[in-house]
Amino acid sequence: EIAAVKLHALDNIELGLQGRDQGLSLTIRDNGIGLPSVDFRTDGLGLHSMRYRAAAIGADISIGQVSTGGTIITVTCQSPGAGDGDERHGA
Repeated sequence: EIAAVKLHALDNIELGLQGRDQGLSLTIRDNGIGLPSVDFRTDGLGLHSMRYRAAAIGADISIGQVSTGGTIITVTCQSPGAGDGDERHGA
């Protein structure tokens, strides 16, 4: 059994991976009890670790609450060279 299921009283975890013109977006959503009232910028070793790992690969991460209960995490990263289009084409 997945530890998240035991610890956070959830019965559904949804994973989504979407290709975008400039890269990829990974979304993880659950229907658990949600996160306690924390400052997503400073609290918790787990949140700090997720932000650190996202930054290490040049990705952006957002963490929030789902209005119907649960948590949603989205990690978005650009493809190598994305945003350099003008420079690569000599413009």
